Amino acid sequence: MRLFRRSLVSCLVALAPLASASSALAVSAEVRDFLIQDVCVNAQDQPIVGDPYTCLTHRDLRLGEKIPYRYTDSENGAVYQSVFSFPVRSPNLSDPNPRVVVAKEFGGNDVGTAFRDFDRCTGGNCTPVYRDGYDVAEMNGTYVSFVGTSDPGINNQSFWRKGCPSGTSDPSWNEDGWILFPATITQGVQGNVTHYLNITTNNKCPSSFNAAHVAWDYRSQPVTYTSGKSMTTITSHHFAGTGTNNATSFEMFYFTKQYGFTRWEVWRRSDQCGSGGCVPKVHGCNGDTSAVISGQTFIRLDCRDSTYVVNEAFPLETAPFVASPQLSRTQNLVKGGTFANAMLEPGWDRLSPQTTTNWTFMTGQHTPNNVSLAFACAGSCASNSVYHDATVTSLNGGGTQTVRYGAALKVDAAPSGLYMVAHLFNLSGAHIESRTQYFDVQTSFAAYENSFGWDFNAQPLSKIRVEFYPQAANRDYHLDEVFLVGQ
Repeated sequence: MRLFRRSLVSCLVALAPLASASSALAVSAEVRDFLIQDVCVNAQDQPIVGDPYTCLTHRDLRLGEKIPYRYTDSENGAVYQSVFSFPVRSPNLSDPNPRVVVAKEFGGNDVGTAFRDFDRCTGGNCTPVYRDGYDVAEMNGTYVSFVGTSDPGINNQSFWRKGCPSGTSDPSWNEDGWILFPATITQGVQGNVTHYLNITTNNKCPSSFNAAHVAWDYRSQPVTYTSGKSMTTITSHHFAGTGTNNATSFEMFYFTKQYGFTRWEVWRRSDQCGSGGCVPKVHGCNGDTSAVISGQTFIRLDCRDSTYVVNEAFPLETAPFVASPQLSRTQNLVKGGTFANAMLEPGWDRLSPQTTTNWTFMTGQHTPNNVSLAFACAGSCASNSVYHDATVTSLNGGGTQTVRYGAALKVDAAPSGLYMVAHLFNLSGAHIESRTQYFDVQTSFAAYENSFGWDFNAQPLSKIRVEFYPQAANRDYHLDEVFLVGQ
């Protein structure tokens, strides 16, 4: 009932796009608005809490901005999944538009998971608690399409259109992969295309492709969702087959201007359900659970309507939820910065020259089951710290970039000081300089960050150490959502 969408893809896919390579067409501003979620803004154009469906002033979320709300599903009052549709830099340097990560994270009533923890599955076939994933959309080809996906069962996957040279990793061939709808569609327009694509887990173009049929509809009238909200919508049906007449199943996607990716459904042809028949998904989504298409009856097996808004206690940093480097040039260079499932990845360490710096995992500090790292010093805190060494060689050759880094922090007992320091190391491993920022950390979680410009052509770096120095002894500081990105 709560599976991430691509878990059914083995039944659906073996697909890829059009014969000609996609060109960097300018997506219409109207279509772009359906891909990136909106945020409410104040008079200074700064994001604030609120539902873009109801607030008076709202706009698309911008690259690097934090998100002040999550939009979720609701099944008889239970909440399982939250969704974010945020822009990231494309790995294809010629792309005039960003890509969009549709992060899908489970938490709430999904036992063993937590919102704002990126519950990753490493190596595949992971236990149910490793449930989070994503789709990544592009808008630079002839069509808006998904270039890749990740789910608990298969992890990182990339889509390739027919015509790509076998074995290539050129990200431009991911464009016009899993086609959704034209990049310049206008309201009232319907259409369809049969194309060829395939999906791989090694980020390389395959040698064979399979047919898929896509039908889209920029609805003339607003769609009313399970939440009761009525919104202008583009829908996309992705059929497994060369047409609706021979498809055995399909996925359906809904996009709105307010939320970007808004709803997903999966349908199977009734004669493909086996002796027990198909059990329709009723809870959590309004609308019909059966449909007749080209004379064939299809049953809705699963769906996820994410049109309920919950304001965040403090804005969410998107960097911990970005996709693989094949799909996104925006990468969080801090590994495991959400400490999901109490995992401490390589690169994390502590420094305690004066006395012991204790650290342990804590749960439920700002959302149920959410894991954070608690650390404290006893007696003198001089030079005591916890830190992460982030490899930043991927930024070299990228010219002058803004390095943005930070974390979510809180402290027990009373507001207390903390220094966050970025130590820079050259290619020989020698420390060359530090950037220091002091914070008065409060007793509730809040986001803290700093940034600086660096010319990675003139002076390449091997790593940046992000280090946290507590200033008050005998109390727990809590660390979460640690990130470092170049943009």
